[in-house]
Amino acid sequence: MKQKRVIFTMADVIAALMLHYWCFWLMFYYSASIDGAIYISSSYAIWERNYLVPLQLIGIPIAATLVSVTLFRRLRRRGLIGKGYIGLVLFNVLPLFAICVCFLTDFAYYFHRLY
Repeated sequence: MKQKRVIFTMADVIAALMLHYWCFWLMFYYSASIDGAIYISSSYAIWERNYLVPLQLIGIPIAATLVSVTLFRRLRRRGLIGKGYIGLVLFNVLPLFAICVCFLTDFAYYFHRLY
């Protein structure tokens, strides 16, 4: 039983870190492409920056929250994990929402500056 908990914890931490790094990269890409540090000229790249990147930066934290809370509740109900794993859920969710808030403030700043 203890081995399953360790495997679950490690898999969860690795998945959460991958999501954190992906969202951080998207935030960097969005900011740099608006500022002009990364030059994009193709119509697809502009469409991606204007629509896909914001959608991912807002959607990933929401999806990660739903998955983390649902998984925590199911495993808690079955008695496979204890209450201490709520810290793991917070580790999954809080940094993603922090990146999302940073994105929204940058988006508002760029929108007011450009338009």
